[in-house]
Amino acid sequence: QERCLVVSGPNTGGKSVFLKATGLITVLTQSGVVPPVGPGTCLPVFESFFADIGDEQSIARNLSTFSAHLENLYSLVSVASDRSLVLIDEMGTGTDPGEGAALSRAVLEELVNRGVTTIVTSHLGELKRLDTRGSHIVNASMHFDTERMEPTYRLAKGRPGRSYGLAIARNLGFPAQILDRAESYRDSGEAKLEDVIERVEEQEEEVDKLVLELEEERRRTDRLRVDVESREQALLESERIAEGRARADARQLLLDARAEVESVIAELRAAVKGGSDLEQASRIARQKVERSASRHKKLASRVTSKRTDHDQDRVTHEKSEPEELGTEEGARVRIRATGANGRVVERRGDRLLVEVGAMRFELPDEEIESIDFIEEPAAKERAGTWRKPKGSLGRLEVDLRGLRVDEMDLELQRAVDEAIRDDLTDLRIIHGMGTGALRKRVSELLAVDTRVQKFRMGGPGDGGAGVTIATFG
Repeated sequence: QERCLVVSGPNTGGKSVFLKATGLITVLTQSGVVPPVGPGTCLPVFESFFADIGDEQSIARNLSTFSAHLENLYSLVSVASDRSLVLIDEMGTGTDPGEGAALSRAVLEELVNRGVTTIVTSHLGELKRLDTRGSHIVNASMHFDTERMEPTYRLAKGRPGRSYGLAIARNLGFPAQILDRAESYRDSGEAKLEDVIERVEEQEEEVDKLVLELEEERRRTDRLRVDVESREQALLESERIAEGRARADARQLLLDARAEVESVIAELRAAVKGGSDLEQASRIARQKVERSASRHKKLASRVTSKRTDHDQDRVTHEKSEPEELGTEEGARVRIRATGANGRVVERRGDRLLVEVGAMRFELPDEEIESIDFIEEPAAKERAGTWRKPKGSLGRLEVDLRGLRVDEMDLELQRAVDEAIRDDLTDLRIIHGMGTGALRKRVSELLAVDTRVQKFRMGGPGDGGAGVTIATFG
């Protein structure tokens, strides 16, 4: 346990100010005044205070500097206890340095043995050497800037300080021959101690510089980390926006293509009903469909090009080998960029000709994935699949349960396309009860689809409120 702090260092370095500030803060705190200290500061409570600060020599009282100090030391040594705070400035001065150091050491050891909290300032080397293991005495020093020869008023605990008497005299312009002679007169033991302290101070200054450099490097690293995280977040946001736009473009592409095909079909039916030549009407309709397919193929390529590098990497990792795609003629596949489903017409080198409704697209293998709408009887039916129920004529059903709203939009459109292509009359849409969000979205999409003649909630035999039945004209 630390009981005594011996503060040393240069003249005008702030030792006495530190001593007085410690006493004032302690008295202010115990007087109910908020002290000027930093957050987390813990201050003890004392029953008595003793201070020997300044020069109290007096002719009237027949006291010299040293005798005045002795009176103060005698009074505090007589009554100080482990609940006392003792502050002594310039301890051991005013008399022979050897005797002053001896008396000061004896007084400090007595106070330490009693458990008295003591803070003293001194230039005596003997007191600086009291900081040993088990002595309960700790050194501290006031830092001094040797380059500018100025005090910094920073307290360094754990090491003694140099007085810098000769260095300050040299800085003030003392004759060199006097200073050189003074150096030769220094006590060898004292000189060695001063040299050791000087080396320690230099090493500590180097350590302080390294700490500052490391702190600056840490701050720079933190700034870089924040910048990288910010850029990464911005990139993710850009990818999310780009993906949303790509989905919207793909959906619009399908809607436009479907509308054009419906228009051609309507024109063909009108031509047949009007008595026009069927072969000529079919040829004109086929030409329109082929032109539309070519145009939408280019648009689909643009949508694909909007994918981010991240999406492209993901597609590259997820793509299957051509042998695993099921690329034989008639195989069911899905176009990754648009989500449209179709059939393989033929392979053309490393590309496939895929038919989606009335349109045909020539695409590389990595832009296509194999799908299977008819699952094995023992396999678990997944969300987003559609099939024709057993024993049901002219009806297709699609299960949208478990899908997000944006995923459900494409699945429902594909199911409607499939039903129209197969000339079915009804579509059974399974969305479940849940919160009602899927059922509401299904109703919104069916309401704006011109191919849907009407739709209704499922009856008791259809699945009730968890099902919507769409009827096509």
